[in-house]
Amino acid sequence: MKRNTSHTIKRAQRFPVILIGEGLLVGAVGGLIVLLYRIALTCAGKWLGEALAFIKGNPLRIAGHFQTDIHKHHFPSFPAMLRLSSLFPLEMSAQ
Repeated sequence: MKRNTSHTIKRAQRFPVILIGEGLLVGAVGGLIVLLYRIALTCAGKWLGEALAFIKGNPLRIAGHFQTDIHKHHFPSFPAMLRLSSLFPLEMSAQ
């Protein structure tokens, strides 16, 4: 549907108000995202403190923490590490 010239003129007159409204909306959404991020960081810091207090001074809990970390990252086995080191020697042989 074609709009007439009077509609375009009215819209042009409201354009600054539209820009201000959009700016407020974008600012509010951005502020909400930052707020949620800061809340998540605060909770993560508290959880880290609780986890460290839980495993503090207990060797089995400390070993359990690192054991789950190793399985999560899928480190290569020791023989595989030896094979990789043979491909990339630390010292270059003199020719």
